[in-house]
Amino acid sequence: MPFGGYRGGIENVMYEWSRGLPDDEFNLRFFNVSPGLSDYLKGYKNQWTLPMPKEKMDRLTVEYIAGAYAFFIDNQGAPDICIANWVPICSKACVIARESKKMSFPVLSYMHTKIAIYESLGYGTVKDMAFADAHICISKAVENEILAVIPNALTLMVGNPLKRVNIDGYDPDEFTLCYAGRLGAEKKVETIITALSKTKDRRWNILIAGDGVAKDGLVKLTDELGLNGRVSFLGWMEEPWEALKKAKYCVLSSEYEGWNAMVREASSIGMTVISTPVGGVVDYLMPGQNGYLYPVGSSDDLAIILDNLAEGKLPACNPEVCKKSVEGCYTDKYFENIKNIFRTITSEDLKTG
Repeated sequence: MPFGGYRGGIENVMYEWSRGLPDDEFNLRFFNVSPGLSDYLKGYKNQWTLPMPKEKMDRLTVEYIAGAYAFFIDNQGAPDICIANWVPICSKACVIARESKKMSFPVLSYMHTKIAIYESLGYGTVKDMAFADAHICISKAVENEILAVIPNALTLMVGNPLKRVNIDGYDPDEFTLCYAGRLGAEKKVETIITALSKTKDRRWNILIAGDGVAKDGLVKLTDELGLNGRVSFLGWMEEPWEALKKAKYCVLSSEYEGWNAMVREASSIGMTVISTPVGGVVDYLMPGQNGYLYPVGSSDDLAIILDNLAEGKLPACNPEVCKKSVEGCYTDKYFENIKNIFRTITSEDLKTG
């Protein structure tokens, strides 16, 4: 399973895989693309690393990954199924490694965000994924990207595993928002902060649990807009919801997403979600039932939603409806689905070579 990561959604998903998949029937091996990128597995033993220093990861090529994975197969044995998990070129690399060994195990791609983003970073396109025998999809948006280029592709919709959130005494404040996650440019959290400066009701405030390259700019913006008393930066938290339980609304402002666990975890608590219409979120968010949508980058539209909520023109969503909207995403159901997919794949004639 070629993979490389830092801290965030994809790392959390793979951590859940390391805990939820291995059993008497399934053995899971990780093959990381660089030393120092395996902390997300928190001590999981069944992992190996491609010797590419993190600072040289921009030099990764299909040939390099394929050669390293072939060497891994020589030393550790072939898998029954290979999940090409990190970027599009991994699918091509794994197939090249398979063919170099004259083997026939199936290769499945598994992308965790908008595939076009990988192309912009030089890590391949959907055409590289065409080498894979099937494609695990976390959202309809990812599936549509694949089918637009590979019309006859075998796609397997699974979403991502959602852990159950347990907090004590959820009794939210009517005017408190929250955001939890990485603070990167694509998250566009400045949209939320700017919207607060435009609301008629100055009681609106937000708790932000996260860290990242955009944080300093967001702190500066908060100061410039005179919102220091209404925007609280709490730092990165592995388990943020106890600190965020004052919030009645969870807000997402991203330019793109693969799936997004934050909004679903918020829904599982009973929060109303207010989000941009990004991949994964639109698969489950039903406007007026478990949340509301607004255009990417539009602080004006977000401010209007907040004003309408404050004035009673829009209702906060029923907490029980919000909770019910994510019942099918929980970890136990997710891994039951994944295991059934793997059983089907290994029992059918999907093997090539």
